[in-house]
Amino acid sequence: FPDPWPKKRHHKRRFITAENVRGLWKIMKAGAPLLIKSDHPGYAEVIAEVLEGAEGFEKIDAQEAFRDLPQTGFEMKYLREGRGIHAFAMLKVPIPAES
Repeated sequence: FPDPWPKKRHHKRRFITAENVRGLWKIMKAGAPLLIKSDHPGYAEVIAEVLEGAEGFEKIDAQEAFRDLPQTGFEMKYLREGRGIHAFAMLKVPIPAES
C-alpha cells in the first residue's frame, strides 16, 4: 500500500514509477515476486500502466500471490469501509538479450 499522494502537485513523490520498478528489478533475486496493493483507484491505474510497461517482470495471479499473506491494518480498515482493493503481482524474470 504505497502512499498514493493523491494531489496532482505531489504525484512526483509516488513510489511506483518506471524508474523505481527498474531499480527494484536490479536488486531483486530471480523469481522474486513484486506485490503491490492500493485502495486509491487513480493510483491503481498508474501502477497498472507502469507494470504493464516494465521489462523483466511477468504478471502472475494476484489472488494466488497474496493468498498466504496477512492483511495489513490499512487493508482491513479499507475493506471494512467498503473500499475496493487493487492488487498487483509480478514475478522477476530475465530480460531477453538483444540480438
